[in-house]
Amino acid sequence: MVRRIPWTLVVMVTLVTSGVVSGATKASNAVSVATACVAQPEYSAPTPPSKDPFYSAPNPLPPQSPGTVIASRPTCLAGLEMGLPYKAWQVMYLSTGVEDSGGTPSILGATPVADIATIVLPLDGTPGTGPLPLVSYQTAEDADSELSAPSYTLRSGFGSADTAAVVSLLTQGDAVVVPDYEGLQSEFGAGVQAAHAVLDGIRAAESFAPAGLGGTPQAPTPVGLWGYSGGALATGWAAQLAATYAPDVHIAGAAEGGVPADPKAVVDNVNGSSSFAFLFYEAAVGDSVAYPNLFYDEDPNPGNGEVGGPATTGFATVANHAGQQMAAAYQAGQSPTVAPSISSYTWCGCNPADNPAEFPGLKELLDLNTMGRPGQVPDAPVYVYEAYFDELVPFAGVQSLVDTYCSEGLAVTFHVAFTTEHVSEAVVDAPSAVEYLQARLDGLAVPSTCGLPYNGGAPDPPVNTGGVLKGQI
Repeated sequence: MVRRIPWTLVVMVTLVTSGVVSGATKASNAVSVATACVAQPEYSAPTPPSKDPFYSAPNPLPPQSPGTVIASRPTCLAGLEMGLPYKAWQVMYLSTGVEDSGGTPSILGATPVADIATIVLPLDGTPGTGPLPLVSYQTAEDADSELSAPSYTLRSGFGSADTAAVVSLLTQGDAVVVPDYEGLQSEFGAGVQAAHAVLDGIRAAESFAPAGLGGTPQAPTPVGLWGYSGGALATGWAAQLAATYAPDVHIAGAAEGGVPADPKAVVDNVNGSSSFAFLFYEAAVGDSVAYPNLFYDEDPNPGNGEVGGPATTGFATVANHAGQQMAAAYQAGQSPTVAPSISSYTWCGCNPADNPAEFPGLKELLDLNTMGRPGQVPDAPVYVYEAYFDELVPFAGVQSLVDTYCSEGLAVTFHVAFTTEHVSEAVVDAPSAVEYLQARLDGLAVPSTCGLPYNGGAPDPPVNTGGVLKGQI
């Protein structure tokens, strides 16, 4: 979603030309990288993950702890089809999935998996001079495709908005780790899977000796989390599970915007939406990969597989039919046409999220992916930013999550934007997210708006710009 905003290209140009590239000579560690990544006679896109041996995990996986780096290589951070002068690596590391060996959903007892992350140092971040602040940035990947994995898009230059976000952190002096939090199988929508990948990606970054980011028990590396939309799903879940899954990771604070806290509410909201309905099917396909023993095809009487026939009873089938239709349209060079209503893909003509008797696996998945459940509240302070007129993520669900966090004693700063919608909010309030994280990484006093009116009582803007723009961008 975020990548559809054309003016993010301008944002990145501004970031780069305001001193990022010219500052390459400030640190000796940037020189060789600048030579390798910038001074290329012609730009060429990197090899897709499916054809790149680096993405092939060893089988069996080594019996080591989550966060252990098992492969690494230097890489480049690219933007506008040119390399940027930052020292960077890709690492493959151990993590865990979401089901145990018996196929039961599990947070602490899931089977091992491998994931990929990109580690980037700021220009003046010389390894060996002490741990730098580290921010784990989660992109709004929102797709079931290897070509949307940030380890690929950051190298290719296709993820210009994400490159701009990473550069904005690097210019603050932070090191950045960007995990492929959907995993090697593109498990979009699985919150626990994303949390494991994020937290183990941080462990991998801290333990990766060439980056020099490891702290000590007396002086742990301060870590921030940031993500918007799909990236907020990964960020929020990582913040929630950090204390139980990765207590060794020192989370100083998290910033999350456009948070899909209540997936059931999101499903209901996009039903009938031509703009965002595709996300429902993508999340369904991703979850079916993450939870193969739960998200089974519930069709008791398979038919001939035609859309609208009895074979679409099972939601796995429903999602696959929708995905196949969209993929075929893309391959034909057309914009994919998604049915305006989810119910048009089901044999019952109903919304699967509203019919747990027909789709019990889907109901359990929606429950598993709902944020703010008992025992799943972050320990670290959180900045939540949300457009009141968000046409994708219902505002009420985000408000409910904030209320839950506040009721549990968490310090939450809740910023409500009245002049944006889902896409524009990603850009407009990104600077405030970075500012909040820098304050937490610097150890400044933690603010909270819990118990206060929106935005701490600041007056609302006089013009309802967000209401006018809703659905237009």
